[in-house]
Amino acid sequence: ADEGASSEPCLQSGQTYQFALQPIVEPARRAITSFEFLIRSQSGGSPEQLFASVPPAQRYRIDLESKAFAFRLASRLCLDDIKLSVNLLPMSLVADPSAVDLMLDQIAGCGLSPGQVIVEITEQEAIVNQRDFGAAIERLRRAGIGVAIDDFGAGFAGLSLLADFQPDKLKIDRKIIQNIHADGPRQAIVRAIVEACAALGITPRWSRSPRKARRLRGT
Repeated sequence: ADEGASSEPCLQSGQTYQFALQPIVEPARRAITSFEFLIRSQSGGSPEQLFASVPPAQRYRIDLESKAFAFRLASRLCLDDIKLSVNLLPMSLVADPSAVDLMLDQIAGCGLSPGQVIVEITEQEAIVNQRDFGAAIERLRRAGIGVAIDDFGAGFAGLSLLADFQPDKLKIDRKIIQNIHADGPRQAIVRAIVEACAALGITPRWSRSPRKARRLRGT
């Protein structure tokens, strides 16, 4: 992207977030398959720090509205056949009944197609209303949006989330992968996860630290 272009989206007054851009690589093909847009605070802090800094009543609204900014940034990159991933708190799909329609409007408004987008559901919070959550996931899929579980094994849901809905992709948390070559229990756990994914038709991935992700402020 041409960072100096005047048409590039800029941070709005009072905007509390920015995004870090991280490529997702397929090692066997040595190719970038998607870019992950990771929400950050204005100072570059983690999503946990960002959402802890805003009133709880605004958390899901900010989570949803921030995706429009991510999609505008993505539209500047000319992704072609490379997909883009955005993280979403699971209850953001439940707290606002129009969440899926809002995301579809955001995607269309940025000149993107639903098939380019992967929504990664995080495990940072428990899902209170499984029925409405499941219905929202199905609506995303019917619209052509891919669905993934992010940081699997490190959050609230774990196997129960995987049992309730089967994502297109599952990203194993890096803490489970770290030093796996020297850790028998971790090897057994990952082997079992990969076997379960194969049986369910899910593509497994692993999550790595985004320390080197490039921050995109839009300025």
